[in-house]
Amino acid sequence: MVRSLRLRNWGQFPDSLLEFGDEMLVIGGNGAGKSFVIRTLSLLQGYLLGTLPIERLDLHRRRTRWLESVSVSFQICLQDGEEEFWHEIEFELAEDGRKARISRESLRVDDRILFERGQEKIQLHRDDGTPGGTAFADWTQSAVSLITPKPVNRNLQRFRELLGKIVAVKPDPTLFADSPEADAELWDLEMGNFMSCYRHRVASSDWVPHFTSPLHEAWPDFLRLRFFQIGDRRVGEADFQDAGAPTHPISYRIGGSRDRNIESELSDGQRQMMLLAALIADLQSRGAFVFIDEPESYLALGEIQYWWESLLSAKDKGRGQIVAVSHHPELAAQISSRHVRLLERSGNTAPAILRPLADDEQVQDVLRTDLRS
Repeated sequence: MVRSLRLRNWGQFPDSLLEFGDEMLVIGGNGAGKSFVIRTLSLLQGYLLGTLPIERLDLHRRRTRWLESVSVSFQICLQDGEEEFWHEIEFELAEDGRKARISRESLRVDDRILFERGQEKIQLHRDDGTPGGTAFADWTQSAVSLITPKPVNRNLQRFRELLGKIVAVKPDPTLFADSPEADAELWDLEMGNFMSCYRHRVASSDWVPHFTSPLHEAWPDFLRLRFFQIGDRRVGEADFQDAGAPTHPISYRIGGSRDRNIESELSDGQRQMMLLAALIADLQSRGAFVFIDEPESYLALGEIQYWWESLLSAKDKGRGQIVAVSHHPELAAQISSRHVRLLERSGNTAPAILRPLADDEQVQDVLRTDLRS
């Protein structure tokens, strides 16, 4: 799981260590940085795995505005069993505000170094900690994505696999789109690539049952998702049982196409449930590390408890991690106060601080204050 994230000169976090548990609810007022943390995890995952170019990090614009430092750094700790992987990367910002380069980077597992780099070369180490060879260092790319996996550095591949388990999302069902260009392993921030990720995951024998099970609970007449070709587009539809004609299911288009003025035939709330079902399947079948911003969005009041409890249950069954950001009291009601953290700051030029709350009463006081503001 993601044990911690240290941010220096980054947004509301001039130098902050954020520690997470396997189950956590983060609350707090607007502007504290709750959504920013989830976006940061999404950006960092994509960059380290080589799917996001350095320009997309937008380091100059997102750095802490009230500091004069020309460097930004991230440290992430991922736990796998009894071992902890520690990755740290620092970027140096050019004065013209247009370029950035990696000034240093390192990865270790517990006290054993896996690699270290400066601006020009990468010093590799074997899994037992002994020095290996060196590699060229591209100043725009992380060594995590540059180094070729070999039998002597299996721990590097383990770290990549742990990174791949991170699911940092702010689901937006309005962004469902037809015609996925290719299968995708990583969710984008808004989960707008749902159909691409779904197609990638159906190859797993146990993912689909974990996806359909909560939907069957919510919609007893739900049958399946399927895809078919229309011209140059691949379209997804949800099939539902027709009580009057059991052998002829009714199909509804789940995606849309703004450029062709085609809308989904399912509501935003129904598609939000599909996104939550996908996260439940990731938790249960892959042991994913899910960081989700406002999972209750688009849901009716009577639906929130079921989907939140289903996420928590899937986390336990798959031994994954669930960290949610929310203002909603229903989520806090289903989780112990010892798993709740408050992210707060005293002003727009003050650092954000993540801290525990004393008891359930204090949690409810914070949420009541949020609702009034």
